[in-house]
Amino acid sequence: MRGDIKDKIEFLGKENLDLCNKTELARRFDCDPRTIDRYIKISKGEILPKTSRRVYTSKLDDYKEIIIDKVDKFGCTAMSVYKFIQGK
Repeated sequence: MRGDIKDKIEFLGKENLDLCNKTELARRFDCDPRTIDRYIKISKGEILPKTSRRVYTSKLDDYKEIIIDKVDKFGCTAMSVYKFIQGK
């Protein structure tokens, strides 16, 4: 979701949204009028926002404890932690 559009539509209020021209709002926010329509429907509660079911993983997840330990206890730099992990 675009945060700027969401904030502006919430700022306009639910009462004023019916008076606004969706095409003009789309020009102001540089997006499609259907996007504005969707955000208005979400703010009114007519539809639910889409949620992501994807689980994001990182290559560093396996080394997270080591990284936190080295940085917190010893104040190591990123390069020194990298060299330590690479040496293992």
